[in-house]
Amino acid sequence: DPFNLTYRDVVCVAIAGLCHDMGHPMFSHMFEAYVQEVASKHMLAQHPPGYETTPAGAEALRQYQQWTHEHTSVGMFRHMLRVNPGLRSGLVEFGLREEDFVFIEELMCPPEGMDLLLENQDAEWPCRGRPHTHAFLYEIVSNWRSGADVDKFDYFTRDAFYLGLKSTVDVRRYIQSLRVMRDTRSTVATSHAEKTLFTLSPDEKQVDTLRLDAAQTRMNLYRKAYKHKTSVKFDYHMRRVLELMEPHMKIPGKGGRIMTMSEAAVNFDMEAFVHMDDSLVRQMLRTPMPELKAAQEEYTKRFSLRQTSTYVQEVELEMELDEEKAKPELLELYGTLRKQSKHQKAKPLESSELVLAPVTLGHGMKSEDPAKNVVFHNSKSLSGYVENLGSGGKLYDFPDIVRHDFGVPQKKKRRLICFLECNTPPKGFTKEATCAALAVAFDHYMKRQEARLVRMGGTPNQAARSRTVRKQD
Repeated sequence: DPFNLTYRDVVCVAIAGLCHDMGHPMFSHMFEAYVQEVASKHMLAQHPPGYETTPAGAEALRQYQQWTHEHTSVGMFRHMLRVNPGLRSGLVEFGLREEDFVFIEELMCPPEGMDLLLENQDAEWPCRGRPHTHAFLYEIVSNWRSGADVDKFDYFTRDAFYLGLKSTVDVRRYIQSLRVMRDTRSTVATSHAEKTLFTLSPDEKQVDTLRLDAAQTRMNLYRKAYKHKTSVKFDYHMRRVLELMEPHMKIPGKGGRIMTMSEAAVNFDMEAFVHMDDSLVRQMLRTPMPELKAAQEEYTKRFSLRQTSTYVQEVELEMELDEEKAKPELLELYGTLRKQSKHQKAKPLESSELVLAPVTLGHGMKSEDPAKNVVFHNSKSLSGYVENLGSGGKLYDFPDIVRHDFGVPQKKKRRLICFLECNTPPKGFTKEATCAALAVAFDHYMKRQEARLVRMGGTPNQAARSRTVRKQD
């Protein structure tokens, strides 16, 4: 083996693959968004105005807004080893060393600064578990280069199957085409004779698998399931339920400390975090506590009685739009339209009755082409692979088989979904008329945004959007 791989490397990758999602608490990714967007504001509200501008406040806000389940997975892995001495000693007896436990953590949650390896020559190697000569191992569980890793391939296959969606990604063929190759574009600052990074290189025939098939499958899953308008609506309602529960959900943690749900997650108190599954919320929603009455009524209304927000309209756009700033402008426009006789049955709207939910649909690498940082090879040039290795040659030293694909930008699609919080309008007004007027106002507002974009030097197709109006769910 030219890379001196051992069974320890294989075992570490396998353990990381099994443990990398342990940190998901209740409601999976929805709770992650709740902590970052809602609980962070609740945390700031507990302090005097301007707290976020202080060093302590800025750090606390950063911890909330950057909290992810991957960090918690690492914390849970450390906890398992700490409270189960037999587990650690068993792994050590099996042959694992201290650096291997660090390696497993880095596989689950790659260190910050990995992306700098692609932007600079002679960058510092940020990992401690393995040297830079083993960089390709960091692309298996959580691929920092392209996002094409076993985690995504797993949920692509499973979720597409159970949702009845067709996935054109041939995972087995893609994996079987992988070879370890040099990335001559990237070098690290080291005294080691070998300064370049090694990467998992797919056959150049797989470029469409990475750029089109995998990216499109991910886009379809997000559009038709994860970020479907109904999923977005119920996520919004559940986040509201959690927000009402947050101050009153007292979870005992280490040393008897009482903390809220978000505190247990952000501060990672394992004694508290272990209780944070869906059953905890269900149990508290059935508990006769006056403090939880508002949350219980909200849950009953939204999920038991199905009195949910009404879908009005959605648009697709390729420009940034601040929904908080958009609200007052849209309400003003709606108020103007209500003065027209055809919209006289549309009720006056408060800010709380208008919900604008932004949704981003991407290919997994933001606006970058997933293939941009991947080194492809030509399999036809591998005919002498076995013979050359047998005579001391090294496959990754063959410069003629490497093909670089520098990628093309991928457009990140943004959607803005408009919902109406209006179940029983006052006498003289109707829900249908209110939805219709709001849809017209929403459409006019987006036309204004397009005109504003053109005045700023953009082009109309940069604000391209779909205006199919659906009055109600």
